[in-house]
Amino acid sequence: MIFEAWFLATALAATIWAVISIAAKKLMEKSSGLTYTYLYCVIALIFYTPAFLYFLTTETVALTPIVFLAFLVSGLANILAFLSYNRSIKLGELSTVIPFTKLNPVFTGILAAIFLAETMTAVKAVGIILVTLGSYVILKDDEHDLLDPVRRFKASDAPKLGAMSAFIFSIAAIADRFATQTISPKIYTYLIYLFMTAGLTAYILIKEKHVFTEAREKFLEDKKLYALTGLGAALASYLIFFSFSRAEASKVIPVLQIQVFISVLAGITLFNEENVKEKIVGSIILVAGVIMTAI
Repeated sequence: MIFEAWFLATALAATIWAVISIAAKKLMEKSSGLTYTYLYCVIALIFYTPAFLYFLTTETVALTPIVFLAFLVSGLANILAFLSYNRSIKLGELSTVIPFTKLNPVFTGILAAIFLAETMTAVKAVGIILVTLGSYVILKDDEHDLLDPVRRFKASDAPKLGAMSAFIFSIAAIADRFATQTISPKIYTYLIYLFMTAGLTAYILIKEKHVFTEAREKFLEDKKLYALTGLGAALASYLIFFSFSRAEASKVIPVLQIQVFISVLAGITLFNEENVKEKIVGSIILVAGVIMTAI
């Protein structure tokens, strides 16, 4: 085979997530990030339940204490990461925010160097510099003001939340890679969405009860789009967990950067976002840097 199964699965997952981010941008024009996240977690769980019940008859589940801990870390991290990710899409331009949500390999490389004493190679260091440069170009609006990107990053919550989601997703990716060596991705996908749905339900019940009413109203307004979003999320998540079970996270994550190009083009063509040249050039530089950090 020219491409291995994990590569094709990851590329398809990246494409699906890019489409979902476009739908999310549209849906969150009329709802909060929390409402949207809760809805698509619930819908994804509903869609995946029949598959889970089928796979449960063919797969075994071995939850050792350390695997269970990895599952808890991933579940909590995914809740926080998806909330940050969706909030960033709601607040900012798609073509500006998405590149910041794809900084996972950079954060993983830095954390591994600090806490696991892994070597920071020259290639990785150059990659981090390219990511910084790419992010700078994406945010640049005033060509005569060199500090303009710094001011825009400080002034806007959207890129900050995008970068935060990438950092938290990098933690989840490490836990997912570990857990999927023991638990089949077919089962693990359902368990993660079950955990996320339960966690969000508990939070909303305690802190934001109005979200239940809002979620019902918003779903009835856009049934088909929410249904497609939930179905896409379930499928994309399974494909990513499948990839983690077959290949190292450092190989899987760079392939997910395909989403950057699709989302940047979508933001420019569908939402009439500005600074086309800077965003395309910046995205190319950023993705090149991300890939170098994973070599």
